[in-house]
Amino acid sequence: MASNQGNFDIQVFKNNRWATEAIREREIDARTMAKKFLSDKKCAGARVLANRVKHDGSVEEKVIFEETQSVKGSQLLKIATVEQIKIYCEKPRDFFSLESRIIFNRIFRSYLESITLTPTEVLHNHKEIQRLAD
Repeated sequence: MASNQGNFDIQVFKNNRWATEAIREREIDARTMAKKFLSDKKCAGARVLANRVKHDGSVEEKVIFEETQSVKGSQLLKIATVEQIKIYCEKPRDFFSLESRIIFNRIFRSYLESITLTPTEVLHNHKEIQRLAD
């Protein structure tokens, strides 16, 4: 092999280690694929390694692209059970009452702790309400 030949490994960070997902001949293709992996919110990171074969046959690896991100949506939403509910929401304003927010907090405690929001903040944030609905 000539000294300028090589390829590009696309690695993804999962299970606390880097694993090769694909190999491409062109750098632009490798970078595009790494960015595609990063578009998945469950992907913790992606990087591209340039592999160059030297004259003596050894391979030189160099990281040319690396990006990490916090993983979202990897944990299932756990909903706690409530034995008795003494409140019924009949009007929209009932959803914002103190009793409703207490019950909301009790049911969605693990989720609220993971996103560090209060029931009031969730009720006033369309994006969070949509996330719960999904």
